[in-house]
Amino acid sequence: DKHLYSYNPQTGEETDLMASFVPPVEEVALMGEAKLAEYNGEIYYTNPRDNSCLYKYNTQTRQHSKVLADCVAGVWFNGDYMYYSTFILTNYALFRMDMKTGEIVKLCSDRCESLIFENDSIYFIDTNASPAKNVLKKMNLDGTNVQDVFTSENMHITGMQKIGNTFYFVRNPLGYKTLCSYTLGESKMVNTGEKMFEMVIVGNKVYYYYEA
Repeated sequence: DKHLYSYNPQTGEETDLMASFVPPVEEVALMGEAKLAEYNGEIYYTNPRDNSCLYKYNTQTRQHSKVLADCVAGVWFNGDYMYYSTFILTNYALFRMDMKTGEIVKLCSDRCESLIFENDSIYFIDTNASPAKNVLKKMNLDGTNVQDVFTSENMHITGMQKIGNTFYFVRNPLGYKTLCSYTLGESKMVNTGEKMFEMVIVGNKVYYYYEA
């Protein structure tokens, strides 16, 4: 059965949020893998039916419009800048668009995922790092001063959040995906053993999706 849970990393308390859930009659089928972000009341999303090109949806007019014809792997907003990663076959790059002027600048040629903005820096996962893979890195907002943060293990990350100095992410080396954490300054990650597919942190709880 598919269930949505909340998990408190501090206490270890786990709650099944769908224990008394009654599904609606209407069913919606989702196709492909879409990435979502919000800016000024509009929803930006990658469209799996159009080669993962970037679209936006206006919640007031209910109109959909194409923003970029590039194949987009991820999109994030920080202030009035949109950061997005593109891919052509196995070639990736990270760009930044000024939402006020429309100016686009290429920041790097890495495959950047799970961007987290903090002060004047960006934490991200470089999934093309060599010789290891899925290395946690940090760089300035303009793509300069790239630094390795954690490289001792292949993390196989599928999504990442940060609370204080600790990163929480879903790791999938082989078999089950589990919630892991890494605290800045430590030499190793911690595997909580909690099985999950995707997660998001709200307050001090981890909300996640898992199919038993």
